[in-house]
Amino acid sequence: MSIDESYCIAIEGDVAVRVPRRLSISTAVLLEQERWFEAEFAFARAYVRPGDVVVDVGANLGVYALSIARAIGMSGALHAYEPTPDTAALLEASARDNGLSRLTVVRAAVSARAGEASFFVGDDTELNSLDAPADASRQASAIRVPMVTLDEEASRLGWDRLAFLKVDAEGRELDVLNGAERVLRDLRPAVMFEVRAGDAFEFAAAEHLRSMGFELFRLVPGAGALVPFDHAATPDSFLINIFALAPETVREAAERGVLDARVRGGATPATAGAGIARLRTLPGSRGFLGRWRGGPGLLGGAGIRDHFRALDRYAAAMACPRPDERAAGLLDALSFVRDASSEQPRPERALTHVRIATEAGYRQEAVSALDGLRPHAEEGVWPDLREPFLAPISRFDHLDSTNLAADWLTAAVREAMVRVPHIAACYAGESILPLLEALSRSPFPCAELERARQLVRLITGRQESLHCHPLLAGASAENRNSALWCGG
Repeated sequence: MSIDESYCIAIEGDVAVRVPRRLSISTAVLLEQERWFEAEFAFARAYVRPGDVVVDVGANLGVYALSIARAIGMSGALHAYEPTPDTAALLEASARDNGLSRLTVVRAAVSARAGEASFFVGDDTELNSLDAPADASRQASAIRVPMVTLDEEASRLGWDRLAFLKVDAEGRELDVLNGAERVLRDLRPAVMFEVRAGDAFEFAAAEHLRSMGFELFRLVPGAGALVPFDHAATPDSFLINIFALAPETVREAAERGVLDARVRGGATPATAGAGIARLRTLPGSRGFLGRWRGGPGLLGGAGIRDHFRALDRYAAAMACPRPDERAAGLLDALSFVRDASSEQPRPERALTHVRIATEAGYRQEAVSALDGLRPHAEEGVWPDLREPFLAPISRFDHLDSTNLAADWLTAAVREAMVRVPHIAACYAGESILPLLEALSRSPFPCAELERARQLVRLITGRQESLHCHPLLAGASAENRNSALWCGG
């Protein structure tokens, strides 16, 4: 693939990524969202600091590598390992485009031994792997690529420190770690790694790291902080990555405020009434304030106090400047809204539950809470909502619902029906198109879902090229790539 056959897409993190012009997974996701779909994408670049040394195994087109390289600056160094020649060439071009001279691309696979190996490549570069595709419908051809170990690379390149190691090896994460024994033992990096192999979870790499004294964590996406990963519990079905930190790194991360406050021994208490006070300041609540005249004592009913406690704890969490304290508050709020919803299911509690569960990293739970709201959203008819509630999608906090309460609520839930169950709307299939069309006609459209609508139409053969829409005509923080959609 030549560089002329690529798009250059601006994304979060102040970088632009070259991607194939065909609608591969990366191309479609970045065109739609202008960020990577994993919540860890934002956390990783916030976790690293200027001057850090970082290694990215399975860098692909470089969404992580480029944004992290920007964050660590000219005093840092990032080594990106990508064996697919065309993909590595695009990443090298992206590094040049962004002026990231401290990002080095190594065209090799990483494993437990050095040498040469067959590598299977197809149209979706994210799925290229040392293993032949298990899915017979995916076409892939084998090429020969060099293979290295991280221990040998550390010796060759003289690594004497390593702050962060990202591993995305399509099910071969344990092999990568087996070839990094000295790196893990001596340099003790924070490790972010995939725990999904296709549709199944694979925790062999996690157990290996635990055996080396590392502690396991997962991200609370709405807080930007890590909490202990419970390896004995059933993981959320949307979980893709977890983190492993050495004990000394855990202490440092806690001091920086990126670990759950309860690891340090306490979270900020919530003030009674903080939840409704916060809601009264939001434009999204204006169409409902006349209905929210009572507190839990006046409203009565099973679970009402727990719902108000959930709102109070959420408000306290959002007011905390430290990510760890936000994480602690979110998890407390989730516990309360679970109790409220189980005591007496109500639409208001389901709305709050969707928002808190999503931000706390329990996305499958949010999908389940959302199911009870679908009939109302599909019909656009809502009961009298007497209890205060959180919007299921955060952007609706700032959209004025005055005189448009039912339309606002319908659009908010329909947007949640697009965003929460799907990592990217453009790959949800044609069944999502009616929702996207309805949202484009609502009083509350947005650029991202307009991009998603067009991409679904392109993928399903209903549209032949990108179209300029008024929402996509101007460049903004929500629409970085207006030139791709509208030219100029």
